[in-house]
Amino acid sequence: MSPAPGPDRDVIGAIASGQIDPIYCLHGAERYLVDRCLAAIRQAVLGSAGGGASFNHDVFDLKEAPMGRVVSTARTMPMMARRRLVIGKGVDEVKAPELEPLLPYVEDPNPTTCLVLIGEKIDTRFKVFATLRKAGYLHEFAPLRDRELTGWLTREARQRQIGLDNDAASALAEMAGPDLGRLSQ
Repeated sequence: MSPAPGPDRDVIGAIASGQIDPIYCLHGAERYLVDRCLAAIRQAVLGSAGGGASFNHDVFDLKEAPMGRVVSTARTMPMMARRRLVIGKGVDEVKAPELEPLLPYVEDPNPTTCLVLIGEKIDTRFKVFATLRKAGYLHEFAPLRDRELTGWLTREARQRQIGLDNDAASALAEMAGPDLGRLSQ
């Protein structure tokens, strides 16, 4: 699948070329693009792990798991694999003081772990998110504008080896609306 316009283009392209950052904070209202990026990360980190994938893949609901536990898991070395994947969902629902254990980790992440934090609405005034942005780990996936949908559909169709000209893509985008998940089907 081809990357869509916007911030995820560079992220997904980099992941596809094997450049995996130790931390990703994925946020935004365009859930389809967030999920697509997460799938690319999961494939890149765990794709060749074989039977060791279950030992090296942890998913946390951050409403229930304290950030200290997530960071501790991220500092753990992988078992029978090159890398470990730690996912924290709902980072936007965690209060600023509870995010503090993440700050030292952002400054010195475990190079054998990929920590992925996912949320919808990030308050970039929080120190931890400003630090993530400065380090290049904060990635926003905003909904595409109407004028961007036609190009996105055309690229998707080409990637899937489907013929779709600009007029047809424009009509499809107008009929289906901006829901990328629906459009991708």
